[in-house]
Amino acid sequence: MAALSAVYHTRTFPLQVNQCRLDPAVCGSLLALPVTKTTVGVWDLTDPKSEAVSLVGHKRAVSALNFSHDEPRLLCSAGDDYVIVWNVRKCLQNAAQGVEVRGEVILSRPGDVTHACFSVDAARVALCVDAVVKIVNISLSKVVAELAGHTAKVTAAEFCPHFSATLVTISDDRTVVVWDVQNFSLVYQSTIISSAPLISLCMNRQEVHVAVASAGGMIKVFNLEDDKNFRQLSQIDVGKILSKSRQNQQQRKNSGSEGGPVVVTKGGVARKSEAPAVGGGDSNFSSIESSDVVLSLMYAYSSSGHTSISPERAHFGPNTQGHGAVGQVLTAQSPILIIISSHCMIQVDSKTLQVLSVVDFQESIPSWFQSSVPEMTISAIGLAALGQVSQTQLAIVVGTQFESRVHSIQWELASAKSCEKETGLESPVTRLNLTFSPRAASEICSPQESSEELSIVAFNPLVENSPLKSELVLQSTSSATTANGRTPTSRRGSVGMGAKKPDPMNQPLTFKAKVKSSGYTQAPHSHTNMFKPHTNFRSKSIDASKTRKGQSLVSKIASQEYPHDAGPPSERDCNLSTGAIPAAVTGLKFSGTGQSLACSMSNKTCLVFPAPFAHKDSNVLVGHDSSVNTVSWSKSGKYLLTASNDKSAILWDRATSEMVVTFDRINNNFHDSGSGDKSKNRDNYTKEVKGAQFFYMDKFVLVVTGNQLCMYKYHLHPAKPEIKRYLTKSKYKLVKSWETSSQNFTSLAAANAFYSHLAVCAGSNRDLEIYDLNEGRLAHVFNDAHTKPANAIALNEGSTYTSQPQEALNVFATSATLDCIKMWDVRSRRCVLRLQGHSNQAHGCGIAFSACGTYLASGSEDKLAYVYDVRQGTFCQKLRGHTDVVASVAFHPARPVLATGAIKGKVLLFKA
Repeated sequence: MAALSAVYHTRTFPLQVNQCRLDPAVCGSLLALPVTKTTVGVWDLTDPKSEAVSLVGHKRAVSALNFSHDEPRLLCSAGDDYVIVWNVRKCLQNAAQGVEVRGEVILSRPGDVTHACFSVDAARVALCVDAVVKIVNISLSKVVAELAGHTAKVTAAEFCPHFSATLVTISDDRTVVVWDVQNFSLVYQSTIISSAPLISLCMNRQEVHVAVASAGGMIKVFNLEDDKNFRQLSQIDVGKILSKSRQNQQQRKNSGSEGGPVVVTKGGVARKSEAPAVGGGDSNFSSIESSDVVLSLMYAYSSSGHTSISPERAHFGPNTQGHGAVGQVLTAQSPILIIISSHCMIQVDSKTLQVLSVVDFQESIPSWFQSSVPEMTISAIGLAALGQVSQTQLAIVVGTQFESRVHSIQWELASAKSCEKETGLESPVTRLNLTFSPRAASEICSPQESSEELSIVAFNPLVENSPLKSELVLQSTSSATTANGRTPTSRRGSVGMGAKKPDPMNQPLTFKAKVKSSGYTQAPHSHTNMFKPHTNFRSKSIDASKTRKGQSLVSKIASQEYPHDAGPPSERDCNLSTGAIPAAVTGLKFSGTGQSLACSMSNKTCLVFPAPFAHKDSNVLVGHDSSVNTVSWSKSGKYLLTASNDKSAILWDRATSEMVVTFDRINNNFHDSGSGDKSKNRDNYTKEVKGAQFFYMDKFVLVVTGNQLCMYKYHLHPAKPEIKRYLTKSKYKLVKSWETSSQNFTSLAAANAFYSHLAVCAGSNRDLEIYDLNEGRLAHVFNDAHTKPANAIALNEGSTYTSQPQEALNVFATSATLDCIKMWDVRSRRCVLRLQGHSNQAHGCGIAFSACGTYLASGSEDKLAYVYDVRQGTFCQKLRGHTDVVASVAFHPARPVLATGAIKGKVLLFKA
């Protein structure tokens, strides 16, 4: 017996005559294929020595074979003479006892049948005859309906396992038609969805989905629910998967060879062969010779080993029961889509579309018995059928176009955890494994993978030299300050300004004798009102929470819990004015209490709308010199942080709407005191600041600029000079910075509502990088997370008004142009869900989780805002009202309210 492997060649079956190019039928461990022109043979695949049981009843060539779904196992064989239904178990028993095997003829002269399928209850059989589908009642043995909706030959049909009266058919006219066979009506007919004929389809028994494959190698998955309008959910390109698999296989071969130079790319390290490939032989797998025809599809189901987290790691407490929508996604066991094409076999996770396993038919397949034939090479596949023998094993039967035999292959179901070991496909942790010089090692971060489990929620104590233990201790200062705001000199060793020598020329002007002047010593008359400027700027407060009305609103919200049964936002509530001149809304963010909504704009400003939002009043924060990219709140709600293309990030006081400190230098701002040479020690940011936010419960500030992630410790000083108010006594200092191998960071996200050690960054090289700021290292990298660089990252932080399982807080979502939304789990280090439906071909649209974690909102280029239900894996609401691209979204932390912003400056609020 061969060594343990994921795939084996188990047996070869004769195929004497197959003029119709009939595909074999496989169901569980049973195999049916024509032995002769009119005889069908049935084998038991679990018994390597089993003999065929011949089913004799046809007088003309058999053109279609198919098994029923459940017991008693029935087999339908169809030709242009008869349609016969066989009880397979009974036939096998009669053959073993020497009794004549007979079937039941349910229809005579049906026509040229190309495909046959049973209904879920095995009461009806659908026959595909040219461009018509005939529905045969087995008990009545007659045709009860003829479905004519296609304009070309119908190639396949399947009954829906969720709705017994629903039938889906595909045709050479490249359309999909959904029928109601109970009411004999056409429910839905698609447009032309492929450039090649549609030849195979399969049903998902766990979700109301159908997968349709074409002769061009494209697979599309549709939702069959009426309220979802039969929308397309995802698309798979078999040719791209195979091409990438062959490239990775070639890289592994080159990396093990000697003599060639090492080629270093962002995807890994490979060794280039000294001799170039001649004639495009097998050594060059960069292209597929012909179109990859998808011959067969099937959803496989496993009850173990295919969840995002194992049951022993899932700790969903009783207090969170009913609120764990993300937890349901993580613990749900998604089916695996099995694809058999003319060049390969592929296993794909149906939810995440992650490629779990690939078997290339150009490679040799080991045989189950090494004594006979150690390996078997199968090429030019023309026939294929597959079935699931057990929860971990698949039975696959393939036949070539030039042989009179078919081959049986046993294939093990793959899991997400073992996909790297089994396939060598794009590994999320495959990075450079070279010895860098000290300078290079300090400039470029490489992931330091460990066996420890990553978690956004901090559960490990801080390490001894953790950057999160850093403190910014300023010198002790006297209460007296000079008029120009200069602080006293610092003591030696303090983290403040350096000690400076007094300037002898900078002395106060004094006189020895008192100078008298006419009229200046007399007090003004009591009735004279002199002009007195107002300089007590700090006393002016616009915080809505300090007003009587604001206090009542805060207490009212704080006393309520988030309504989990309210459903998604669906009704338009109000619109907010952003100014007379339209400007694009680049970001939206509610404060932690939901009492304020911050809106970053492309016109260099940031607007703050206080509650109640129907009043439409806003406070304008002016200070940037270019478009504001992002805005974030501190946990206390007293401060805001904005990032801009002017190469700076500004921290604002919410109460006074004034700048507190500006982050525009790499190291610190200790020299911003209004004196001395400002050009000295000027290490300004050289690129735009793409993101900035508070971190570790407002203790730090994170800034991404260029290819650097900087973590700062800061000290805010509320006092400002009365005259030179542009000066600040607030200080910040760089704690640690990390550099990525990509050219730029494009987005940043980190939890601030609770203690967390992780920060998630997206790079221009399409990677997602997770940094452990406790240990100061790059912890993990998701290589090629999207087809384009991710423009938005959303964490499921929840809020103080609702509770979620701790595991649900370890999930984040990313979005990129020309790609779908992906949800990632940092513990299993894989994608757990894909959300598709919105349009983002050119504009980067924002995303946001609801406070309950059940919904995820996204902007779109079709002037709509999409609300996805993560439990269903598709959108449940399309919110209308905008007249241009919806670029930003934000959920209210206490109520099911969604704020949406468009590039024309319109902000709308939607409520449930």
